[in-house]
Amino acid sequence: MISPIPILCHEVGIMSPSLFKQYVNQRLHSLISCCAFHEASRSPISVMDLFLAPHADLLAIADRSTLRVCQVNGHVCSQVRNPFKNSCMISGVQWYPVDPGVAIISDVSGYVRIIDMNFQRTANNISLGTELSCSHLSISPLNHTVASVCLSGQNGIRLVDIRTGGHSQILSDTRRQHKCICSEWSPADPHVCISGHSDQTISIWDIRRPSPLHVIQPPVRDHVRPISALKISPFGSHVFAASNGRLSGWRIDDGGRPTLSHQFTIPLSKKRTQFEISSRGQSILFPDKSDLKLIDMTKRTSPRTVKCSLGTMHSVISNKRTQTIYTGDAYGVISVLQPMFPSTDPLPNIDWDDVTDPSDVEYPG
Repeated sequence: MISPIPILCHEVGIMSPSLFKQYVNQRLHSLISCCAFHEASRSPISVMDLFLAPHADLLAIADRSTLRVCQVNGHVCSQVRNPFKNSCMISGVQWYPVDPGVAIISDVSGYVRIIDMNFQRTANNISLGTELSCSHLSISPLNHTVASVCLSGQNGIRLVDIRTGGHSQILSDTRRQHKCICSEWSPADPHVCISGHSDQTISIWDIRRPSPLHVIQPPVRDHVRPISALKISPFGSHVFAASNGRLSGWRIDDGGRPTLSHQFTIPLSKKRTQFEISSRGQSILFPDKSDLKLIDMTKRTSPRTVKCSLGTMHSVISNKRTQTIYTGDAYGVISVLQPMFPSTDPLPNIDWDDVTDPSDVEYPG
């Protein structure tokens, strides 16, 4: 088999020569067919979001208190628009799903802010009426006006109406006092969301009800660490959570009851992490320090490793239509990756195509 050779795209000025040379050396034996690098910031990239524009991908990138927008067109990644300087550290960022000029951020001052990126100004400041900091932000993919916000020190989720600027509901389990770390909305039901907590439990919520539908207990609690990453499969049939060096998956039946279905070993992490699930929900991309772990959930095999960066990564996001993966690392560098999986390559069959038929999804067991 011919080893894939990476095609490196570099624009003068977007990265220092010494740092670019290190990235080139890192790629020489990488299973990447083509990639680009962009030094977006001098600070670590903590979280980012992707907007699929007609002719290019737009990345909203948060590093400390600065929000930046990068445009990716083919192999060219460049910063567009001036950075937005927030008054304090940004904890979450998402594009407003129907407008590429508007980004929603949460910060440690307890505010959710609507940012007009065309003019680098704040269109609306939504106060959550608390001195606690916002630790996570998630917008419903089916109801674009509703966002869930996790507040540090609280065990519930605050629901925010982006359109009116109000916060109308708190989802909280009074029987449990462990704080909420992250949340995620179901892509299949506008009323269902999940939250991950510091005791490794996961709550499944119907926002029309005051108490959780189910509380998922961790499979192993030998060294208790909080949930660092949370994701729901594209059709809402599985929930995945990373904690305590394990990536666990639960199958959700029609009644919302969870059953443990997957367990994989992953690196220990105390920080909140972004990971990706393929369009059919059969494969996972998970950051492992400076590498990406390719996990094939249809086979009981060990994850494959792809060299991606020099710095530790906490952000991974993908455009499933163009098979493009974006990562952000501790050096403030964005890597644009297009994996190559030839038929003779033993890598798992990562299905990044658009699929709309949930009957195509097959899981072992």
